[in-house]
Amino acid sequence: MGNLVLAGRERTLEKIKKNRMARINRIEHIVGGGDSKRGFRVMRSILSELAKEGFTSSAIGKIIGKERQVIRGWYKRYKVRPVEYQGFKAALLEVCFDKKRVDVKFGRYLKINNKFYRVYYTYPTELFSYVIGLILGDGHVDKRKIYVVGGKPYKFLDAIYPKIVEFGKYLGNRTVKVRYYDIEDNEVSRGNKGAKYWRIYIYWSALANMFRDRHVLKEILDAVWSKSNLLNAFSAGLLDTDGYFVFRNKKPERIGIDQKADKLWFPLFVDRLGKVYLVRMTRRAREYRIEHRRKVYRGVSIANNLRVMMSSWSPFVDKVVLPYCNKPIHLERATIFKEHSLRMKRRWRYI
Repeated sequence: MGNLVLAGRERTLEKIKKNRMARINRIEHIVGGGDSKRGFRVMRSILSELAKEGFTSSAIGKIIGKERQVIRGWYKRYKVRPVEYQGFKAALLEVCFDKKRVDVKFGRYLKINNKFYRVYYTYPTELFSYVIGLILGDGHVDKRKIYVVGGKPYKFLDAIYPKIVEFGKYLGNRTVKVRYYDIEDNEVSRGNKGAKYWRIYIYWSALANMFRDRHVLKEILDAVWSKSNLLNAFSAGLLDTDGYFVFRNKKPERIGIDQKADKLWFPLFVDRLGKVYLVRMTRRAREYRIEHRRKVYRGVSIANNLRVMMSSWSPFVDKVVLPYCNKPIHLERATIFKEHSLRMKRRWRYI
């Protein structure tokens, strides 16, 4: 029933948009099917619904191709209370499984955690979940953009760049660019011999703010982890950036993912993954030494380590790695690890 109502409203909005140059009396006649009184009630109902859902006069104007001032005049005509304007607010992306709320173009003026935002909604897909995993694994976020970073060779870049472009289109044709840098962080061309690493940039402040607000991020992750296919896709994104397949004495020894201990969402992810696969989490400290721009940085990093136990290698490979991973070395090693685990089935209780 909800989808039928939504479809009816969308058709009516499309009629209004096609006749946006007509006077309001004529628009009411059209949407009422020749009955102006009925059209008056339809217009009042739709305008009231959009206002209650948080669409501002400006957003409604963009939807139907009218100026904001015209929409405010309609509020008075139909005696509908408009969304109270609180000034320009930051954009924020939320997810929802209710497709009638999906909106990545116009934004709604809503209060979340005692703060007003221009809120956009997207339906979480497997691609969305995979890219969120990539970003949490090896992404960097500021107020208006996000970038994922990697190095040579470019096989992994070439595998994920088209997917991130598709991801940007799914979120409303957001700008996605890839750039290359040398050891001094100077931008260079892809073919430059001095190129050492790359970044894929995603430009949209609503997406960036989704990661910057920990309460919103937790809601996003809870939604993504609630469905098995989305959980698997997310896990693949995280594995492709911060995961590894380790051999020891030329034999498969460990599948793992590391994250810094200050990432509060990671233990929650491990708990959720543990409901599907046999996994363990440990904490370890390692000394590091990094040379960058002729400076040496030393310290101790503390990380949480997720380890997929051998008895779960086969389903983990079948449901996470092969369907969703894009890192060539992971795809190359996945089947080897799966076959080894099946041969070692009698020893699963010990390893």
